[in-house]
Amino acid sequence: MRSFRNHISLIIPLFIMFFSFNVLLILDRTVQAYEHSLLEDFNMVIIASKELDLSTISKESKSIGLIKTIDIDKVLNSLNINLDDINTTVLKSSLPIFYQIKLKDFLNDDKVQILKSSLEKNPNIIKVEEFKASHDLIHQFLILVETILLVFTGFILIISLLLIIKQISIWVYEHSQRISIMELFGAPFFMKSKILYKLMLIDSIFSALSATVLISYLMNHELVIKFYEKLALEIPPFNTLSDVFTMLGIALVLSLVLVSITIFKNKKDIQYS
Repeated sequence: MRSFRNHISLIIPLFIMFFSFNVLLILDRTVQAYEHSLLEDFNMVIIASKELDLSTISKESKSIGLIKTIDIDKVLNSLNINLDDINTTVLKSSLPIFYQIKLKDFLNDDKVQILKSSLEKNPNIIKVEEFKASHDLIHQFLILVETILLVFTGFILIISLLLIIKQISIWVYEHSQRISIMELFGAPFFMKSKILYKLMLIDSIFSALSATVLISYLMNHELVIKFYEKLALEIPPFNTLSDVFTMLGIALVLSLVLVSITIFKNKKDIQYS
Protein backbone atom coordinates (compact mmCIF):
# COMPACT_ATOMS: atom_id res chain seq x y z
CA MET A 1 0.00 0.00 0.00
CA ARG A 2 2.85 2.36 0.83
CA SER A 3 4.54 1.58 -2.48
CA PHE A 4 1.27 2.29 -4.28
CA ARG A 5 0.95 5.67 -2.57
CA ASN A 6 4.54 6.49 -3.52
CA HIS A 7 3.82 5.74 -7.16
CA ILE A 8 0.56 7.71 -7.14
CA SER A 9 2.27 10.73 -5.58
CA LEU A 10 4.70 10.70 -8.53
CA ILE A 11 2.25 9.72 -11.27
CA ILE A 12 -0.20 12.56 -10.51
CA PRO A 13 2.26 15.47 -11.06
CA LEU A 14 3.78 13.65 -14.04
CA PHE A 15 0.35 13.11 -15.59
CA ILE A 16 -0.66 16.77 -15.06
CA MET A 17 2.61 17.91 -16.61
CA PHE A 18 2.33 15.65 -19.67
CA PHE A 19 -1.35 16.53 -20.10
CA SER A 20 -0.47 20.25 -20.05
CA PHE A 21 2.24 19.64 -22.66
CA ASN A 22 -0.30 17.90 -24.90
CA VAL A 23 -2.91 20.64 -24.51
CA LEU A 24 -0.29 23.28 -25.35
CA LEU A 25 0.77 21.25 -28.38
CA ILE A 26 -2.83 20.95 -29.61
CA LEU A 27 -3.49 24.67 -29.13
CA ASP A 28 -0.28 25.57 -30.97
CA ARG A 29 -1.33 23.35 -33.88
CA THR A 30 -4.78 24.97 -33.84
CA VAL A 31 -3.24 28.44 -34.08
CA GLN A 32 -0.93 27.34 -36.91
CA ALA A 33 -3.83 25.76 -38.84
CA TYR A 34 -5.93 28.89 -38.36
CA GLU A 35 -3.09 31.16 -39.47
CA HIS A 36 -2.69 28.99 -42.57
CA SER A 37 -6.40 29.40 -43.40
CA LEU A 38 -6.12 33.18 -42.90
CA LEU A 39 -3.06 33.25 -45.12
CA GLU A 40 -5.04 31.56 -47.90
CA ASP A 41 -7.57 34.42 -47.82
CA PHE A 42 -5.01 37.19 -47.51
CA ASN A 43 -3.93 39.29 -50.48
CA MET A 44 -1.99 42.50 -50.92
CA VAL A 45 -2.52 44.61 -54.02
CA ILE A 46 0.07 47.08 -55.25
CA ILE A 47 -1.12 50.00 -57.35
CA ALA A 48 1.79 51.24 -59.43
CA SER A 49 2.18 54.13 -61.83
CA LYS A 50 4.40 52.07 -64.11
CA GLU A 51 5.79 48.58 -64.45
CA LEU A 52 7.79 47.37 -61.45
CA ASP A 53 10.85 45.17 -61.11
CA LEU A 54 9.24 42.19 -59.36
CA SER A 55 12.58 40.75 -58.22
CA THR A 56 13.29 44.00 -56.35
CA ILE A 57 9.86 43.94 -54.72
CA SER A 58 10.39 40.33 -53.59
CA LYS A 59 13.50 41.39 -51.67
CA GLU A 60 11.45 43.73 -49.46
CA SER A 61 10.46 40.82 -47.21
CA LYS A 62 11.21 37.11 -46.86
CA SER A 63 7.47 36.59 -46.29
CA ILE A 64 6.60 37.62 -49.86
CA GLY A 65 5.85 34.49 -51.81
CA LEU A 66 4.19 35.14 -55.16
CA ILE A 67 3.89 38.43 -57.08
CA LYS A 68 1.90 38.57 -60.27
CA THR A 69 0.37 41.23 -62.49
CA ILE A 70 -3.41 41.49 -62.31
CA ASP A 71 -5.01 41.13 -65.75
CA ILE A 72 -6.97 44.35 -66.35
CA ASP A 73 -9.09 42.68 -69.07
CA LYS A 74 -10.45 40.20 -66.55
CA VAL A 75 -11.22 43.00 -64.10
CA LEU A 76 -13.12 44.98 -66.72
CA ASN A 77 -14.99 41.89 -67.86
CA SER A 78 -15.99 41.09 -64.29
CA LEU A 79 -17.43 44.61 -63.97
CA ASN A 80 -19.62 44.04 -67.06
CA ILE A 81 -18.71 47.44 -68.50
CA ASN A 82 -20.07 47.89 -72.02
CA LEU A 83 -17.48 49.97 -73.85
CA ASP A 84 -16.44 50.05 -77.46
CA ASP A 85 -12.89 49.20 -78.45
CA ILE A 86 -11.73 52.83 -78.50
CA ASN A 87 -13.12 53.63 -75.05
CA THR A 88 -11.72 50.40 -73.66
CA THR A 89 -8.25 51.22 -74.99
CA VAL A 90 -8.41 54.72 -73.52
CA LEU A 91 -9.61 53.40 -70.17
CA LYS A 92 -6.90 50.74 -70.00
CA SER A 93 -4.17 53.24 -70.86
CA SER A 94 -5.32 55.58 -68.09
CA LEU A 95 -5.41 52.89 -65.42
CA PRO A 96 -2.40 52.17 -63.20
CA ILE A 97 -0.75 48.75 -63.10
CA PHE A 98 -2.00 46.36 -60.43
CA TYR A 99 0.06 43.60 -58.81
CA GLN A 100 -1.12 40.87 -56.46
CA ILE A 101 1.07 39.65 -53.61
CA LYS A 102 0.60 36.33 -51.83
CA LEU A 103 2.52 35.83 -48.60
CA LYS A 104 4.18 32.57 -47.64
CA ASP A 105 4.28 33.37 -43.91
CA PHE A 106 1.50 34.64 -41.67
CA LEU A 107 2.10 38.22 -40.54
CA ASN A 108 0.29 40.03 -37.76
CA ASP A 109 -1.17 43.50 -38.32
CA ASP A 110 1.97 45.30 -37.14
CA LYS A 111 4.21 43.37 -39.54
CA VAL A 112 1.74 43.89 -42.38
CA GLN A 113 1.83 47.64 -41.79
CA ILE A 114 5.64 47.59 -41.76
CA LEU A 115 5.65 45.71 -45.08
CA LYS A 116 3.13 48.17 -46.57
CA SER A 117 5.21 51.15 -45.46
CA SER A 118 8.33 49.58 -46.92
CA LEU A 119 6.63 48.95 -50.28
CA GLU A 120 5.09 52.42 -50.43
CA LYS A 121 8.56 53.99 -50.23
CA ASN A 122 9.03 52.89 -53.83
CA PRO A 123 8.43 56.05 -55.94
CA ASN A 124 6.59 54.02 -58.62
CA ILE A 125 4.07 52.60 -56.13
CA ILE A 126 0.99 54.73 -55.64
CA LYS A 127 -0.66 52.67 -52.90
CA VAL A 128 -0.69 49.25 -51.24
CA GLU A 129 -4.01 47.72 -50.20
CA GLU A 130 -4.64 44.60 -48.15
CA PHE A 131 -7.59 42.26 -48.40
CA LYS A 132 -8.10 39.56 -45.81
CA ALA A 133 -10.76 37.54 -44.08
CA SER A 134 -12.21 39.27 -41.03
CA HIS A 135 -11.21 36.68 -38.43
CA ASP A 136 -8.65 38.75 -36.52
CA LEU A 137 -10.67 38.62 -33.29
CA ILE A 138 -10.65 34.83 -33.16
CA HIS A 139 -6.94 34.78 -33.99
CA GLN A 140 -6.13 37.27 -31.24
CA PHE A 141 -8.23 35.23 -28.83
CA LEU A 142 -6.31 32.05 -29.71
CA ILE A 143 -2.98 33.83 -29.27
CA LEU A 144 -4.14 35.17 -25.88
CA VAL A 145 -5.28 31.71 -24.74
CA GLU A 146 -2.00 30.18 -25.94
CA THR A 147 0.02 32.79 -24.03
CA ILE A 148 -2.01 32.27 -20.83
CA LEU A 149 -1.72 28.50 -21.18
CA LEU A 150 2.04 28.79 -21.74
CA VAL A 151 2.44 30.77 -18.49
CA PHE A 152 0.12 28.37 -16.67
CA THR A 153 2.08 25.37 -17.99
CA GLY A 154 5.27 27.01 -16.73
CA PHE A 155 3.82 27.20 -13.20
CA ILE A 156 2.59 23.60 -13.47
CA LEU A 157 6.04 22.51 -14.61
CA ILE A 158 7.75 24.16 -11.63
CA ILE A 159 5.29 22.73 -9.09
CA SER A 160 5.36 19.28 -10.70
CA LEU A 161 9.17 19.18 -10.75
CA LEU A 162 9.30 20.10 -7.04
CA LEU A 163 6.82 17.32 -6.20
CA ILE A 164 8.68 14.82 -8.39
CA ILE A 165 12.06 15.66 -6.84
CA LYS A 166 10.53 15.34 -3.37
CA GLN A 167 9.18 11.88 -4.20
CA ILE A 168 12.51 10.78 -5.70
CA SER A 169 14.21 12.01 -2.54
CA ILE A 170 11.93 9.72 -0.54
CA TRP A 171 12.94 6.83 -2.78
CA VAL A 172 16.60 7.71 -2.30
CA TYR A 173 16.21 7.42 1.47
CA GLU A 174 14.23 4.17 1.15
CA HIS A 175 16.98 2.61 -0.97
CA SER A 176 19.93 4.32 0.72
CA GLN A 177 21.18 1.10 2.34
CA ARG A 178 21.14 -0.76 -0.98
CA ILE A 179 22.91 2.17 -2.70
CA SER A 180 25.59 2.33 0.01
CA ILE A 181 26.28 -1.43 -0.13
CA MET A 182 26.63 -1.37 -3.92
CA GLU A 183 28.93 1.63 -3.64
CA LEU A 184 31.16 -0.25 -1.17
CA PHE A 185 31.55 -2.97 -3.80
CA GLY A 186 32.58 -0.37 -6.37
CA ALA A 187 29.37 -0.40 -8.42
CA PRO A 188 29.21 2.37 -11.06
CA PHE A 189 26.81 5.27 -10.55
CA PHE A 190 24.07 4.06 -12.90
CA MET A 191 24.25 0.51 -11.58
CA LYS A 192 23.75 1.44 -7.92
CA SER A 193 20.93 3.83 -8.85
CA LYS A 194 19.30 1.43 -11.30
CA ILE A 195 16.21 0.84 -9.15
CA LEU A 196 15.50 4.58 -8.92
CA TYR A 197 15.84 5.10 -12.66
CA LYS A 198 13.59 2.11 -13.25
CA LEU A 199 10.85 3.38 -10.91
CA MET A 200 10.96 6.88 -12.37
CA LEU A 201 10.97 5.63 -15.96
CA ILE A 202 8.00 3.31 -15.41
CA ASP A 203 5.91 6.07 -13.82
CA SER A 204 6.95 8.57 -16.50
CA ILE A 205 6.03 6.21 -19.34
CA PHE A 206 2.69 5.37 -17.71
CA SER A 207 1.88 9.07 -17.21
CA ALA A 208 2.95 10.06 -20.73
CA LEU A 209 0.89 7.30 -22.34
CA SER A 210 -2.16 8.06 -20.18
CA ALA A 211 -2.05 11.79 -20.94
CA THR A 212 -1.60 11.26 -24.69
CA VAL A 213 -4.40 8.68 -24.91
CA LEU A 214 -6.74 10.96 -22.96
CA ILE A 215 -5.97 13.92 -25.25
CA SER A 216 -6.51 11.71 -28.31
CA TYR A 217 -9.90 10.64 -26.94
CA LEU A 218 -10.97 14.20 -26.12
CA MET A 219 -9.96 15.55 -29.55
CA ASN A 220 -12.23 12.97 -31.18
CA HIS A 221 -15.12 13.61 -28.80
CA GLU A 222 -18.33 14.99 -30.31
CA LEU A 223 -18.42 18.02 -27.98
CA VAL A 224 -14.89 19.08 -28.96
CA ILE A 225 -15.64 18.61 -32.66
CA LYS A 226 -18.80 20.75 -32.40
CA PHE A 227 -16.89 23.42 -30.46
CA TYR A 228 -14.31 23.69 -33.23
CA GLU A 229 -17.06 23.82 -35.85
CA LYS A 230 -18.88 26.66 -34.07
CA LEU A 231 -15.69 28.72 -34.03
CA ALA A 232 -15.04 27.84 -37.68
CA LEU A 233 -11.73 26.27 -36.64
CA GLU A 234 -10.03 23.31 -38.21
CA ILE A 235 -9.38 20.44 -35.81
CA PRO A 236 -5.57 20.15 -35.69
CA PRO A 237 -3.94 16.91 -36.81
CA PHE A 238 -3.22 14.59 -33.91
CA ASN A 239 -0.71 11.90 -34.75
CA THR A 240 -1.09 9.65 -31.73
CA LEU A 241 1.91 7.44 -32.57
CA SER A 242 4.24 10.39 -33.21
CA ASP A 243 3.05 12.27 -30.14
CA VAL A 244 3.41 9.16 -27.97
CA PHE A 245 7.05 8.75 -29.02
CA THR A 246 7.63 12.47 -28.38
CA MET A 247 6.20 12.19 -24.87
CA LEU A 248 8.16 8.99 -24.24
CA GLY A 249 11.36 10.78 -25.27
CA ILE A 250 10.56 13.58 -22.82
CA ALA A 251 9.82 10.97 -20.14
CA LEU A 252 13.20 9.27 -20.72
CA VAL A 253 15.17 12.52 -20.53
CA LEU A 254 13.14 13.66 -17.52
CA SER A 255 13.82 10.40 -15.69
CA LEU A 256 17.57 10.50 -16.29
CA VAL A 257 17.95 14.17 -15.37
CA LEU A 258 15.71 14.32 -12.29
CA VAL A 259 16.96 11.09 -10.71
CA SER A 260 20.60 12.09 -11.29
CA ILE A 261 20.06 15.58 -9.83
CA THR A 262 18.20 14.22 -6.80
CA ILE A 263 20.84 11.57 -6.05
CA PHE A 264 23.68 14.10 -6.18
CA LYS A 265 21.64 16.52 -4.08
CA ASN A 266 20.96 13.93 -1.36
CA LYS A 267 24.27 12.09 -1.56
CA LYS A 268 25.59 13.56 1.71
CA ASP A 269 22.41 12.60 3.55
CA ILE A 270 22.62 8.91 2.66
CA GLN A 271 23.88 6.86 5.57
CA TYR A 272 26.44 4.40 4.35
CA SER A 273 26.99 1.26 6.28
